[in-house]
Amino acid sequence: MNELLQVKKGEIIAGRTREGMDLMGALMQGAVITKYTDNASRGNARNRTIPTRQLLSDEEILGNTFIFIVAGHETTASTIHHALLFLALHPGSQRNLQKDLDQILGDQPIDKWDYERDLPKLLNSMVGAVINETLRLIPPIMQIPKLTPKTQPQSLEVDGRKFIVPAGTHVNIVLPATHRNPNYWPADPHNANDLNEFRPERWLLNSENVVNDNNNEPNTTALSPKSDTSPSSQDTPSSILFHPPKGAYLPFSDGPRACLGRRFAQVEIATVLAVLFRSHSIELAVDKYASDDEIDRMPESEEQRKGVWEKAAQDARRCMREGVRFGIAARVGQGVGVRVVRRGAERF
Repeated sequence: MNELLQVKKGEIIAGRTREGMDLMGALMQGAVITKYTDNASRGNARNRTIPTRQLLSDEEILGNTFIFIVAGHETTASTIHHALLFLALHPGSQRNLQKDLDQILGDQPIDKWDYERDLPKLLNSMVGAVINETLRLIPPIMQIPKLTPKTQPQSLEVDGRKFIVPAGTHVNIVLPATHRNPNYWPADPHNANDLNEFRPERWLLNSENVVNDNNNEPNTTALSPKSDTSPSSQDTPSSILFHPPKGAYLPFSDGPRACLGRRFAQVEIATVLAVLFRSHSIELAVDKYASDDEIDRMPESEEQRKGVWEKAAQDARRCMREGVRFGIAARVGQGVGVRVVRRGAERF
């Protein structure tokens, strides 16, 4: 990366910049790197009427570039990983996703997809619901650190009561708990564990007729009395989807320090899901319990086939509960086997 920094610096100093500059180049331009600041860094500045101070050091430019590239791609990759596992475990939601893709994209070739025309539709559909539900259950980070000003306390209101948080107090917002608060999330009133389960249909305000993947009855999606359908959260991309109250959904944090890569991540994840599930499906691998030939000999309606899938599903759920790994982003489900098949060739 040091070599890349010097190459980019040389391009800027020589005036060979171009529109649509890459991330490192944009950071260097923002740091006011010119031939004058470059000379000033070597002690050769002569014209004091021209800015000679580089606003970001080379180390700061490298650090920010590293965070953008590595942290941004790692967290996005983890979310895609989790979404694929959840969809393999919930074939009904996967079919609903594919149905929306068929309606939005039809048989258009990928090179005909249009950002302005198609992306809003994707984020307003089951694609957006799957992304939001995945981030609700497994956000990229588990806690968001906050700090009150060092010189003054800060007031905080909770359930109508005001509290004073002392100056210089560290506060950690625990996202898994925040994202499961029953006061603010649509939940099935007949399932006490509903908010711990993957159900992207909860985000669809018109989901009364969405079929549950465990049976053929409609989901009983119900908004909590304290939920708010006003567009108070910038993280929810459309008024068609459920809008949690401000502060109830924070996968990208919130406020002036919210994640700068939020939109980029949404576009990346939506694109991957659209490209993959328009033509393919993802299934749990059941090799541990039956071979391909054995599965093929089982009638689709046979309880034996369903039993094989359920054994693999139990293993996958246990692995997702117990196999949590933390790197730049949280990742669960390491070791869960899946297979990608052409649509129409699904075995379960």
